[in-house]
Amino acid sequence: MPVSSPSAKRILVIVSDRIGDVIFCTPALRLLREADPFAHIEVMAQSKAAAQVLRDNPCVDRVFVHDEATALAAEARFDRLLDLKANRTARQIAERLGIETERIRRGGAEHEAQIAIACVERATGVLRGAALRRYELYPDAADAARVASLLEQARVEDADLLIGLHMGCNRVARRGWKLWKPLAHPKAWPVDRFRALVATLRTEIPRLRFVLTGSAGELVLARRLLACAPDTVNLIGQTSVTELAALMSRLHLFVTADTGPLHVACATDVPIVALFGATPVASYGPWPPREDRVVLEGNPVATIPVSAVRNAVVAQIRKSARYAATASQAFTSASRFG
Repeated sequence: MPVSSPSAKRILVIVSDRIGDVIFCTPALRLLREADPFAHIEVMAQSKAAAQVLRDNPCVDRVFVHDEATALAAEARFDRLLDLKANRTARQIAERLGIETERIRRGGAEHEAQIAIACVERATGVLRGAALRRYELYPDAADAARVASLLEQARVEDADLLIGLHMGCNRVARRGWKLWKPLAHPKAWPVDRFRALVATLRTEIPRLRFVLTGSAGELVLARRLLACAPDTVNLIGQTSVTELAALMSRLHLFVTADTGPLHVACATDVPIVALFGATPVASYGPWPPREDRVVLEGNPVATIPVSAVRNAVVAQIRKSARYAATASQAFTSASRFG
């Protein structure tokens, strides 16, 4: 962690309750630290899951989860507040503390990551946001060992080609079976499409193994898929944020809806196929855009055909360095892919 002095500026940063939103803020936190190396920087996250994102982040001195007690205790400790969420909770905290506040400003078509960077640029006067083009997560050796153990228990072999699937979204994760139509949420590609995708790819790639990610609430989706692909590795509800980041280093590709794990993947080098509905890709899509981060759009997302996802998956796998290095024997023949 950075070393601050008793006279250093004490800065409080408020972030969201959602994993993806906090990941968006990591380049901004990097700029904040570089702009003032001796500042004492604490981050107030609005949920425990969101706080996990910043574990071991070297740009932050302390991370804590918001509640009434911590909000009151913050009043005497900080000189300045950066509000990187600007929701009702964040505004209430800012009003209560009554200290100098810089708040994110939305209104254009910029990505949320760039909006957070711009907030720090205004607060510090340091214009270096264009150079900040990567999210930061810090999985450690224990995270990697945990993932290795889970894959070993599932009998994953070195020659297996692993495709991660994230079928749910934030609302499904939070409410699970309580949703009126949990299998038809507008941000989640329908389960029957995932089943069809799995069936198609399994006939073409014999060493293929699917790996399911998500929180416990998303098991309602997974059970339908596991029924048709029993050798799928089910890691739903079994990984923390940093363990999920460690898992990405083992995958050849990650297929996901518009949800937090998409942005965990963007903090790594795993190729991505992302499925978006009405959410603006320019503001919330993979960042930074890269050739190996493919976005398929449909409004609603259910209109994205299985064939389009299958084609994107195959194209990305065949270009993947991980595939070439570890699973070149996986495809039965190149002719199957036209």
